[in-house]
Amino acid sequence: MATDFTESNAADAVIASFADTPDPRLRDILTSLVRHLHAFVR
Repeated sequence: MATDFTESNAADAVIASFADTPDPRLRDILTSLVRHLHAFVR
């Protein structure tokens, strides 16, 4: 990963790692999970 991993871009960086997930439903579930968990932790 070329960018710095910070609190403000952590969720986006993790979600970007799902870009090649072939199943769109799984990608949506993982994206939602990461966004909700990140918001909970903040």
